[in-house]
Amino acid sequence: MIEDDQPLLFVYGTLLRGEPAHHLLEGAPLIASAHTAPNFRFVELEARYPALVDGGTLAVSGEIYRIREDLLERLDRYEDAPDYYQRRILQLGAYRVFAYVLRPEYAGDGIELSDGDWRRRKRG
Repeated sequence: MIEDDQPLLFVYGTLLRGEPAHHLLEGAPLIASAHTAPNFRFVELEARYPALVDGGTLAVSGEIYRIREDLLERLDRYEDAPDYYQRRILQLGAYRVFAYVLRPEYAGDGIELSDGDWRRRKRG
């Protein structure tokens, strides 16, 4: 059962509704659509998934889910946190959320995206 005091997670790529890894959020209710402050770079890695990286000027769009603690641990394994991604706390409007932010040393081979909306990128 999901309780109101359980963590919130911001997703922006393959964990979004309709994307290939969304099944990992099974049972997690969608709370809101949201976007980050314009403080990030958004890169596409290996031509199949995006990454949020500190130090840019983009606001990145995504969804906020309420999740169980055990799901957060499973997502850490999926995202290879803290080695590849770091689970960080972000303030998105009224929501204090966790988000996976790529360690900057791994962003070098990524394609810089000029739009912070992964779905729009995939459609384009």
